[in-house]
Amino acid sequence: MRAVYSCLLLVIYNSHLTFPIQATNCPNGYLKATDGRCHDEDECTGAFVQILCGSNTDCHNTEGSYYCTCKAGYLNLSKQRNITDGRGCEDVDECNGTSAQTLCGSNTDCHNTEGSYYCTCKAGYFHPSKQRNFTDGRGCEDEDECNGTSAQTLCGSNTDCHNTEGSYYCTCKAGYFHPSKQRNITDGSGCKDVDRCGHGHQCSANMTCRNTFGSFLCVCGAGSHPGPGQTHQTCQVDPLNCSDSGKQSSTVLRCSPKQLTSAEDVLNIAACFQEKMCQNFSVESDIKDMETFTNTVLNHSLLETMNTNERLKVVTATLDLVDNMAMAIALTLPSSQVKTITTDSFVLKIQVIEKKNSSADHLVEMQVLNNFMKIFWSSITGGTNPEFAAVSFLVFNDMESLLNREIKGGNSTQRTAPLISKVVSATISNKVASSKLKKKVNFTLEINQPQEQKDNEKPTCVFWKTTEGESVWSREGCVTYGFNQTYVECQCDHLTSFAILMAPVDLKDDRLLEVITYICLIISLLCLAASIAIFVNCSSIQNANTTVHKHLSFTLFLAQFVFLIGMWIKHKVVCGLIAGCLHYLFLAVFVWMFLESLQLFIMSTHLTVTNYSRTHVIKPRYLYVSSYAVPAVIVAISAAINSKGYGSENHCWLSLESGFRWSFLGPVCLVIVVNTVLLAWTLCLLRKHFASRNKEVSKLKETRTLTLKAAARMLVLGSTWILGIFQVHGSTMVLSHLFTVINSLQGLFVFLIYCVFNRQVATECRKWLTRKHQRFTTESSQIEMNSTETYKSS
Repeated sequence: MRAVYSCLLLVIYNSHLTFPIQATNCPNGYLKATDGRCHDEDECTGAFVQILCGSNTDCHNTEGSYYCTCKAGYLNLSKQRNITDGRGCEDVDECNGTSAQTLCGSNTDCHNTEGSYYCTCKAGYFHPSKQRNFTDGRGCEDEDECNGTSAQTLCGSNTDCHNTEGSYYCTCKAGYFHPSKQRNITDGSGCKDVDRCGHGHQCSANMTCRNTFGSFLCVCGAGSHPGPGQTHQTCQVDPLNCSDSGKQSSTVLRCSPKQLTSAEDVLNIAACFQEKMCQNFSVESDIKDMETFTNTVLNHSLLETMNTNERLKVVTATLDLVDNMAMAIALTLPSSQVKTITTDSFVLKIQVIEKKNSSADHLVEMQVLNNFMKIFWSSITGGTNPEFAAVSFLVFNDMESLLNREIKGGNSTQRTAPLISKVVSATISNKVASSKLKKKVNFTLEINQPQEQKDNEKPTCVFWKTTEGESVWSREGCVTYGFNQTYVECQCDHLTSFAILMAPVDLKDDRLLEVITYICLIISLLCLAASIAIFVNCSSIQNANTTVHKHLSFTLFLAQFVFLIGMWIKHKVVCGLIAGCLHYLFLAVFVWMFLESLQLFIMSTHLTVTNYSRTHVIKPRYLYVSSYAVPAVIVAISAAINSKGYGSENHCWLSLESGFRWSFLGPVCLVIVVNTVLLAWTLCLLRKHFASRNKEVSKLKETRTLTLKAAARMLVLGSTWILGIFQVHGSTMVLSHLFTVINSLQGLFVFLIYCVFNRQVATECRKWLTRKHQRFTTESSQIEMNSTETYKSS
């Protein structure tokens, strides 16, 4: 039909063309021009080209005629090259037949298009030009899918990729299996660890099996110890902190971190995660839950609801949990792999070390958030050559602000010092070696903000020390060997959680200072007891001043005895009661000091009175009421204003917060100032009396002596608490020891001033010793005479 239609059109066109020629005698293919001559007609121009040649053709004009050719990729049904039948050309399928191989090349697929074609590489091959569609006929080459990072994506975790011609396949690494149980896999799902501890391990009954990457460990249980060999018949130190019951179990523990409203909830969930890591830990399902738990715990709003003791317990539990989590993850990693975990609350880096490439002097370096750690291989392994060795380095994002509000040191007076660095934590797989490293670990910790160093301050490397009763920052085993405004360099002989303090005081629990305190207090108590006995029994020195000295010594004895008991008390309520007693007793001591100064002043003003009586200047009832009632009123008012200011979990003394300590230091400073004025005035009056008269010289000398002794005693007792003020605001080691020694030996000073250097007391003591000696001699002679008479009679 198409051919008939084309022929019909051709006839009509030809009749149209020939009519003028016939009329003008020009042959077919020519037209008569205006000059009357015939010229060639270009049939390939105009709208009738499509009619003359047909579709998918090119028209070519010739002298007096024309011909048509097929466009590239097309073919006329007559197979002729030049055509004039008007039937046009049809598409040639270049990809049909054997020509496709020639056109595209090897390992390709040919794709026909309208009037053309293109080639693509078969799966598993690539074109040298890296183009997807091509027509250059060069073919495609085999693509090695196992080369580069794509292998991990194609095969999945814990697999080996194997390239083949135009394809690949994956196999599981040793110690892993595919859920389909197939040997060759290409689904990209990876392989899972074989639970060798569930079946097939060779650990002894007294050992605990721990799954590792493609293998297992036999860790020492109760009654077993690490062996020198490197086979699974010998055990090694457990990388995890687990109890003896922490063996792997098929029972799946559920630890939900979603509902945390109290410290008890946090501690229970932390204990659940610890048990889970020791029994049936799964990296895929448990890591996210533990990250959520840690982020929730370290949230400020949750910790704000806890008291100090609860907060410190929660922080300690969190530190232990994250350290244990690091080693649990390390057990799932292959050798030489480094894994980094970043959460809202911390950044953790874990490295499993390949022992065959490590020597004793091999230095492992780790960096997290501009904080650095360097540790030797021998320190990680403890000098052994274990099957598994790993190290982790963790930096908390905001732990320092959580711990900055109560930083206390041992049993010393409560005080604060700011953390100026991030809190970091370091863990190794050998827990035994971590407590005492063979070679010290080096830390370089970044200071949060540039610090202006004061003369009595310096950065101090400290670690989080956990004991049965408390958790504190201590610098035991750590040395600060360099620092500038940006970094602090430390060396430590153990591993735990570390930070940098800008410390004005020595925060370490100083055992030497504690021993010195015990010794000095015992000496002071013995001296005070001796002083009291002398004041009571020595009749020649009984006067108004002796009454003051006796009660002052008795009150100071009670204060130091209660203080000695308080050093052993840890209960907060009992500690608060002891702090209240100490507040009252030390205030009473200073009131007696004031009364003595007042009495000496009154005596000095009455030296010229004829009927002056030396027995009592101030009546006893006034002495007792003022000395014991005034401190009671001060303590009562202080307790009513701030009852929580007495005692803490660690110290049986006044709180350093909110200025509560000034309920003691205020009256003390007032007494010191008033006593200084009174004693100076008294000495001036005595000097005036000495210059004007010679009678009553003995009374003048006695009064002057008592005044000088009172001044010396005030200097000793008063200077102690002046040192105490500096001890709070910024002490050094010298001030700490000086304060402790002077404060603890106050009884010795009282004994020396009022007993040893008192002539009357010395005379009375000599008389008493003489009487005792004479009585002993008489009794001995009597016994000897009785024995002689008995012998003779017998």
